[in-house]
Amino acid sequence: MTVGGRTLRRNPLPHEVKASVDWDGMEQAWTTRQATLVDDWKTQVKTAHIDALVQAIEEAETLDQLASLDAPVIGEQLMSGAMFALAETAGAEAVAEAAAQGVDLDPFDTELVADEIVTRASAQSIVMAGSISQAASQKAITIAGTGLAYEEVAARVREHLEGLSDSYLQDQLGGVLMQAQNSARRTVFDGAPEGGALYASELLDGVTCLPCKSVDGTEFESIEAATESYPSGGYWECLGGLRCRGTLVWVAPNETPASV
Repeated sequence: MTVGGRTLRRNPLPHEVKASVDWDGMEQAWTTRQATLVDDWKTQVKTAHIDALVQAIEEAETLDQLASLDAPVIGEQLMSGAMFALAETAGAEAVAEAAAQGVDLDPFDTELVADEIVTRASAQSIVMAGSISQAASQKAITIAGTGLAYEEVAARVREHLEGLSDSYLQDQLGGVLMQAQNSARRTVFDGAPEGGALYASELLDGVTCLPCKSVDGTEFESIEAATESYPSGGYWECLGGLRCRGTLVWVAPNETPASV
């Protein structure tokens, strides 16, 4: 099976087919939102981070000051906006999956996951400001103290930070988007009728680690049990961390009321 132009490691399992999951839709929604958020973050947030760090280096007088550079924590609204947009899409897709199985659920409302999204965007923004600050400090103290003026140190740090690959941004921002996507799906399934089945699915993983392979296809006894394994984004034991693309799928009970 292929989605988004890439071949998956396996085809959907019987219960994944029965769940009527639009895998192409899930993949397209996530990849499109990730690409846009990474581009926006680079131009709006990373640029501001670098400018602030470079200015701090230029104004520094000691190595201790270079070792404790601190980029401003910004970008929460940009990140949460992308998360809300993807959650809305993911929630609607989950409702559509249930409808395709003959179960009508209430429309998904992003307010149900608002607190989780805002809190996570705030925390992730702190992490990312800290990461680029650490990268700047490490580069600065490596080249300072060799006779270079701090203005030259600042220029070289700017060049270093601007030359960093996008892989870190793709992993971090892609991870919070996956968290938003899964939070919406889990919230929809939490309102589904009793008697249905929840399964772990690692179908969309780009590279599947051994822990994710072991949980792939697992049936959970309850939404609480599923949440223990997928508490935020992907599988909690995934060796790839935020790169995990694992999610939950819901299969309706054999006999359900037409509307829930």
